[in-house]
Amino acid sequence: MESGIRQGCPLSPMLFAVVVDVLLRRLARKFPTSTPRAFADDTAIVVKDFRACAKDLAEEFNSFEQISGLKLNMPKCVIIPLWDTAGMDVAGFIRQCEPS
Repeated sequence: MESGIRQGCPLSPMLFAVVVDVLLRRLARKFPTSTPRAFADDTAIVVKDFRACAKDLAEEFNSFEQISGLKLNMPKCVIIPLWDTAGMDVAGFIRQCEPS
């Protein structure tokens, strides 16, 4: 784990899939009404109440980073609101939900 594997190693995709499977199972267990998904190295989760889940999601991803060495690339992270945002400051709402 500490030394990594060589680029192009045929074992690399299998190891990555095993590790990401652990993340998906953890998310499904912690957020039973959510829909976690992964495709290649992209991970997504649909939650019913982002405001209620934001802190727990951040903690789960931080914990997973400690275990696996994999971390979120925050500039590439996207939050897509699936609720009516008419007249709403979505960026401000998301900042309010960020864990401190």
